[in-house]
Amino acid sequence: MPNPATRSAPVPVIVDVDTGLDDALALAFLAQEPAVRLLAVTCVAGNTSVDNAVSNTATVLHALGLASPPPIGRGSSGPLLGQTRPAHGFHGTDGLGGIQLRRTGEHASPPHAIELMRDTILTSPQPVTLLALGPLTNVALLIRCYPDIAARLERIMFMGGTMSVVNLAIPSGGGHMITIANPTNWAPDIDRVTTD
Repeated sequence: MPNPATRSAPVPVIVDVDTGLDDALALAFLAQEPAVRLLAVTCVAGNTSVDNAVSNTATVLHALGLASPPPIGRGSSGPLLGQTRPAHGFHGTDGLGGIQLRRTGEHASPPHAIELMRDTILTSPQPVTLLALGPLTNVALLIRCYPDIAARLERIMFMGGTMSVVNLAIPSGGGHMITIANPTNWAPDIDRVTTD
């Protein structure tokens, strides 16, 4: 993000998440950061199912007590290529590692994530930053369905992993090794769509 001291207005952001523990923390930061205007949150399957991601996102935003929470859109339930591979070993089956937060009954806004992204980008008076923290499936579909939308974006930022390393083993101390899989970086989705 640009330095807030050099920018007069908050950066308009759409964040696309697969809300597990990491994205829950990112949402808490983004929603309360004065340099960011969180316009919408869209969800994709990744760390957990898309339904869990939507529920987790609504729960986190509700827990923050925001006066005007951003709309939430439900996106892709799996990658364009291959199979869904959730990260239950790290994020738990619910995506939040079993952390007990008061669940909200709120559900995603009526439009699909792709439509919510498109409508939000088109109605924003400033170019929007699209921040993709989960698999890139929703971003790929947005660009595929609405190729002209990219020109209205300030930038696309994404949290990437590796494409050639399936597992990374790191020392955890005490002689143990922790294997971290990176199954949710479905970069082939965006690559396939943008190069076709």
